[in-house]
Amino acid sequence: RLTPLTDESVKALLTDLLGDLDLDATELSTILSRAAGNPLFIEEIAASLGEEGTIDGVPDSLAGVLAARLDRLNDQARLVAQVSSVLGTEFRRETIAALVAGENLSSIVTGLLREGVFIESRNTPGRLQFRHALLQDAAYESVLLKTRRRLHGEVAAHLEVTQPHEAADIARHFVAAEDFERAFPHLVEAGTRATRAMALADAIRDFRLAIERVPGDADAELIERAHLGLGEAYALLPDLSESAAAFQRLFDYGEQTQRPTAQVAALNQLGFTTATVGGDIAQANEYLKQAKILAEKVGDERGLIEYHMNACMVASFDGDPLAAVEHDKKTAELGEALGDDRIRVEGLRRRAMNQALILEFEQASASLELATAAAGALGSDRLVAELEVLGRGLIRYGRGDFEAAI
Repeated sequence: RLTPLTDESVKALLTDLLGDLDLDATELSTILSRAAGNPLFIEEIAASLGEEGTIDGVPDSLAGVLAARLDRLNDQARLVAQVSSVLGTEFRRETIAALVAGENLSSIVTGLLREGVFIESRNTPGRLQFRHALLQDAAYESVLLKTRRRLHGEVAAHLEVTQPHEAADIARHFVAAEDFERAFPHLVEAGTRATRAMALADAIRDFRLAIERVPGDADAELIERAHLGLGEAYALLPDLSESAAAFQRLFDYGEQTQRPTAQVAALNQLGFTTATVGGDIAQANEYLKQAKILAEKVGDERGLIEYHMNACMVASFDGDPLAAVEHDKKTAELGEALGDDRIRVEGLRRRAMNQALILEFEQASASLELATAAAGALGSDRLVAELEVLGRGLIRYGRGDFEAAI
């Protein structure tokens, strides 16, 4: 916990910052009273004194001092600072250039660095940031709300072209621009990536906002992904109640829009989470039974594959390895019939995990090798990494080799 600077420390800091500029007792007392030991406030007061030569007219609050610092910039430098405040914690020179026209931009940025408004990023070489978050806040608050929205929209559009993989940043800027139609797909993608990174609070926030602001012409598959993603994120917390509610909303959406495949997906996920998180095998099997019946009725082959994958997992949990093997075979057969190698990889991964759960480690290792080879043939580094962590890690853990598992 940081405490305020003592009066002696404030005097020493002022001496270092002001050099030959002498302060009388009244000025020093005024500074001590206003700064209350806050080093940022002291630095900004010193900067004001260096330019004005007197304490008169220096604002008596930190926010006021920071605003005055920005007001002293020339019009072009102030514009660059304001635009940069919209970009976020860190920003690139080329992003500023995409939003601010002018041949002398480089010299303006250099000037802002020299004056201590910007600094080179401490975390990412080549990027810039404001010297202090409160300085960024002051610049941001000085931008008119209408202009802010426009700038956020322009930033998001720029990132879509130059950094399309930065889904979270793109979504954040479109949301700030109140352009929820363009934000929607990026929110879903950002939530998906956050779940993979186990940043579950971020994932839940993104998925919930996406669902609350679904555009009228939104892609139905993206809507399904948002509901499924929200349910999965809650399941990983774990919060079975919220997870089940998300999947139930997906089921209702499928019913309202006459998309039975969405209902099948919801029932499959309800079955999976009810077994793995809730431990209620009987209720899980009931959900899965409904999923199977509906998938067969509407010819949802992928939903049927998902049913067999989940039923295989539930059977393993229930101590019924023979039933698990049968479901595993059906997964492989249906995946091969569809010609989808990713389904085969997923089926083999789940087979390996099921075999590990019932302590058949040799068979699990063999299944994992097949899955890894298939994932490598697909050229998916992510799948290979997931197999290594989720498959091989589980096998080593089951064998008691905890150090290797970690």
